[in-house]
Formats: sequence, C-alpha cells, structure tokens
Amino acid sequence: MVHRIPYRDTHRFADVVLDHLDDAPALRELRTFPPSWEGLDAAAKDRTFPQEHRATLVEALRRQYAGLELGEAVEANLAKLADPRSLTVTTGHQLVLFGGPLYVPFKLLNVVRLARDLEARW
Repeated sequence: MVHRIPYRDTHRFADVVLDHLDDAPALRELRTFPPSWEGLDAAAKDRTFPQEHRATLVEALRRQYAGLELGEAVEANLAKLADPRSLTVTTGHQLVLFGGPLYVPFKLLNVVRLARDLEARW
C-alpha cells in the first residue's frame, strides 16, 4: 500500500519551503501565482513567447538532431513545440550540500511528470 507523507512531516524541508507550499499569507507578496493547479493555470495563461523565438528553438533542435533517426515521439514533440499555444515546463539545478547529483534524476522525473499532468489537464 502506498502512503503519501506530507512534506512537513518529513522534517527535511526549510520552513520557508513548507510555508510556500501551504500558501502562507506572509509569503503571498513574494510570488505572483499560488502553488496550486489553479496557480499553474493562471501562470500558463499569463505567459507569452514570441513566435520567432519558438521557430529559432525548433530549428536549433532539428539541427542538433540532424543525422539521427528521430522517433515518432520526438517528431510529435517538436511539432507541439512549434505550436504557438504550447507551453514548456523548465527546471534548473543549483548545487548545494545534500542536493547534489542524486537529486538531478529526481527533479527530472518530477518535471516530466508535471509536464504530462499539465498536458492531460489542458
């Protein structure tokens, strides 16, 4: 049986992170959108990306993949990226003590899952 453990109960996250996830009133002025599905919806509606930048990105990716046999999924994703209505989920990684290389795959898997969840939601 799978049990979800609330972040607060793990005692592994800074109070400011937990307060952000709990949407603490004291932190609301520091961010634009709440940490929720509704906040993600609002953030997505607020984003714009110039079509010429999008075209440049798709072209650069196609050049990078030149000479490789692209699978259907890659072709489909490039087509989605070229669509002006599409959005991307982007993440980064800052090296910190106890947040090193093993944390990278965890973040990658989570951002892929978030992108899939958002695609299904929208």
